[in-house]
Amino acid sequence: MTLSDELDQINTIFIDTAPIIYYIEANPQFGSIAKEVVDSFQSERLSAFSSVITLTEVGRLG
Repeated sequence: MTLSDELDQINTIFIDTAPIIYYIEANPQFGSIAKEVVDSFQSERLSAFSSVITLTEVGRLG
């Protein structure tokens, strides 16, 4: 089963800090996987939640 298949089976997901950073930095190993997850919630097929800590840590990147 692919990640896309797995994402189609759920309505919500919790995103920790690492995948968000992988997406932002286009990590060569995990960036494409993180992008697939981010695309799912940006297109509103999936609701995503994260913690205040993640938002603080990611905010430091900018």
